[in-house]
Amino acid sequence: MATPNNPQNDRLYAPIGVRKGDINAKRLLRTRTTFSQSVMVSVGVSKLGSTHLIFVHPGVKINGDYYRDVLLMQEMLPVIREISGEFFILQQDGAPAHRARDTVKLLERETPAFISSRNVAAEFTRSKPGRLSDLRGNAAACVSKENKHRGRVEAASG
Repeated sequence: MATPNNPQNDRLYAPIGVRKGDINAKRLLRTRTTFSQSVMVSVGVSKLGSTHLIFVHPGVKINGDYYRDVLLMQEMLPVIREISGEFFILQQDGAPAHRARDTVKLLERETPAFISSRNVAAEFTRSKPGRLSDLRGNAAACVSKENKHRGRVEAASG
């Protein structure tokens, strides 16, 4: 399907007094729409493999409910478990749906370990780019801090 074309919007750079119809069509600068359509996808990636691409339907707002119910519970977590079994560490960025309290509670309940955005920012910004050993150490530190935090929360609530 071709994009609609409106030739009145074509730009013409020519001396004053020259009409558009007098210029060879190949010399006209054809402009395109400024913004292309976008596609939102989600995918899980690890050394063991990756999930399939999960396409978010156009117009869907990624709020905490959609992220938890559709992306995590229906799509991502079942495939992650198929790939890695019951041991994996889930890491997310700091998107609002990832930081929502209900999302954090779900991840504490449904995953063996996850790295929260507050620990990612603190630990990973300290590492030097390109040093895998630093990243491994920082990932372990994030999980350790997260587990200590969980222990304090569980002790306080229990």
